[in-house]
Amino acid sequence: MEPGWNSLLRRDGGNYYTISIYPKPVYGEKVKKENGAYKRYWDPKRSKLSAALRKGLRNFPFEKNSTVLYLGASTGTTVSHIADLCPEGKIFAVEYSFESFTKLLNISEDRKNLYPFLEDAMNIENISGFIDRPEIIYQDISQRHQVQIFNLAASTFKTVKKAILIIKVRAISARQNDREIVQNSIKGIKSFRVGEIIDLKPYDKSNYLVYMER
Repeated sequence: MEPGWNSLLRRDGGNYYTISIYPKPVYGEKVKKENGAYKRYWDPKRSKLSAALRKGLRNFPFEKNSTVLYLGASTGTTVSHIADLCPEGKIFAVEYSFESFTKLLNISEDRKNLYPFLEDAMNIENISGFIDRPEIIYQDISQRHQVQIFNLAASTFKTVKKAILIIKVRAISARQNDREIVQNSIKGIKSFRVGEIIDLKPYDKSNYLVYMER
């Protein structure tokens, strides 16, 4: 299925774009004015979600009013595109690195649907009272205990029905092969059914996108 039911996601040839009301680029991407809005190029080499779209991702849960808990938001590259796609929703973006968070904070000043938090996702309970009933978890964290972090967030927020987990293989083990790590990681996921697994090569090496539903 072509993931185009969100009208703010566009495909032109093999490239993907999000429609934004903001003219300034976030990470140097091309922005073109179109019909009173702005068409932002979604670089698959900079965003794993864009790479997954290029690789044929069938399950795309982001709707205009979606509430998203984003764990590992970094400097806001992918977060900014999700914020474009969910203008009537809320994006709660959690990042632990202060340097990355300052850039994320700058992006959020313009985007009223983006709420940044400086916190370790392992301590998600510290900020759970500020996060309003998320429906989707998107996690992209370079830590060994990625699955445990996801399980903790999913158990904390029972309202989450869909999730995307980026399994960062080399953060888990430098010795095991990719397939073994991915399989073992999936076995550790609680309360969710895996619907799709995408190897992000050649855009991203040793990273896999896993789509799940509760």
